[in-house]
Formats: sequence, C-alpha cells, structure tokens
Amino acid sequence: MIQDQSLDVPDGASRPVQQVHGWPPGPYETEVSLTDFFVVLLRRKHLFIVILILWFTASTIVTLMSRNRYRYFTSVEVGSRVVWKDDVLQIVLIDVPDNAITTINQSISPTVIRRFMEQNPDLDRSLEIKVHFPKNSHIILIESTATEEHEELILKILQDVNDAIVVHHKRLTDVVRDAYEHQLKHAQLDLEMTTKLIRSLGQIGTESRSSPGGQPISGADAISLGELRRAELEERRIQQTIDEIQSQIQHLKETQILAEPMRSIKAVGTSRSRTLLMSSLAGLLVALLAAFVVEFSARAQQQLQDGQALDQTKS
Repeated sequence: MIQDQSLDVPDGASRPVQQVHGWPPGPYETEVSLTDFFVVLLRRKHLFIVILILWFTASTIVTLMSRNRYRYFTSVEVGSRVVWKDDVLQIVLIDVPDNAITTINQSISPTVIRRFMEQNPDLDRSLEIKVHFPKNSHIILIESTATEEHEELILKILQDVNDAIVVHHKRLTDVVRDAYEHQLKHAQLDLEMTTKLIRSLGQIGTESRSSPGGQPISGADAISLGELRRAELEERRIQQTIDEIQSQIQHLKETQILAEPMRSIKAVGTSRSRTLLMSSLAGLLVALLAAFVVEFSARAQQQLQDGQALDQTKS
C-alpha cells in the first residue's frame, strides 16, 4: 500500500519528502544497521539454513573422500674431484648445480615418468618431481608428493631417477679419470727420460769430484754439471706433478645415492579438520550472501511494483 504523506502548502514553500512503503525518506535510505541484518536473516532463515546444510554436507563428503598425500623423497651426493690451485687443494663437483638440475628436470625425470605412466595408466598424471640443490652443498634433494595408494610406484620412480643420475655422472667421472691417467702416463714417461739423463750425466760429476790436485773443471764438464743440476730440478718437479695427479685420482669420488627413497611419516598439506573448518566458514559466507541477494531482489521488485502502482494512482 502506498502512503502519500505530502501536504498542501502555499506556493513557494517547500514540500515534505514523499515516503514510500514505510522506508525512511531521503538519505536514510542508504543507512543499514545491525538490526537490519538480523531482520533479513529472520526473513530468509529457511534459505540460509538450507544452503548452509547443503554446503557443509558436500564439504564433509569431499573432505572425507579425499586421500592423504605424502611426501616421498631421496637424496644423491654428487661426485667430486680435487684440484691444486695456488698450492691449495680444492674440491670441485663433477657436475655444476645448474647443469645438474637442468639435466634432471629436462631429461631424466620426464623420461622416467613417461615410462612408468605408459606401464601404469592409473598413475596420477599430475605427478611432478622436484629437484633442489642447496647452495654450497654436494647433495641433490629429490622429492614428490602422492597418495599412499601409489607408494610403491613412486618409490620405484625415485629409485630409477637416482640410478639415472648416478649413470650420467659416472660418464663424467670416467672422462675426468681418463684425463688424469693420460696426464699421469705422460708424466711418468717424462720422469723416466729425465732419470736416464741424470744417470748419464751423473758420471761426469763423479769424475769431476775425483779429479786430483783440485784441477779446474773444463768448460764441457761445467756445462754437463749444469745440465745435471737442471735435470735433477726437473726430476723433482715431475715427481711432484706425479704425486699431485695420483692424489687427484685417489680422491676422485663418484656420485652415489645418499638416502634411499622413502615416504614421510605425516601427510602433507592441510589437515582434514582444518579443511573442514575453512569449508564451513566459506559455506557460512555463501549462505549469508545468498540470503541478502534474495532479500535485495525481493525489495527491488517490491519497490518497482510500488512505483508502478503510484504512477497509475497519479494518472
């Protein structure tokens, strides 16, 4: 029912603002109090309760049907070699971190995962293997997440990734070892030739030291003695080089599996109770929003009808 509260006033005087459908006039139409919220909830309580129950039921079913996901992990120790720099022994990795991560992510992991997925069609297609190479570390950390149902397959996948890394690094280690052995072979040949030269020149030194009456050494003998000293210095240098190469071969370390693939004790991700709580809060907000949207639509429609009725009355 439309209530027209306008009054007859003289010309030039202001007219009171018309009030429609019991709503406060003028600027008060935009003001909302806490009481209005409760009034809306009381009017739309059935809709609010139904949506809240349906949302909570669906969230509970989905949460209980979802399976726990676990973290599967393993680690590999990257092989290393030693080098002499400024008379200091330094350890250098067989494979630099960036190259190792790229090789695993772009070659090894996709190949292994593809092979297992072809053999096991029910395997989770979103399976992903993550690789971490901490700074200033020799350890590659490899991990993945999956349900307990696929535990055996995931452990096999991680094991195959480990084996592929070891095989790949073994080729790099063999190249380094072959280079060291080649250097060692040449150094040993040089040492053998220098030793023969020292033996041939050694007799001159012996004869010079045994010359009677301190006779002066001839120029040829002096040259031979100088060559002998240089040969002896060269022998010591070559022997030092051989010792360094042998030390490098001895300390050459191959890549090895540090920790076998295993599963974490606790599940990863948000717990079921927390997930259910968050879903309930989301359902509460959705139910409130639905109640206010329906109430707003009803009032807007009512005001439209009142406006049409007012127009008809005036006409």
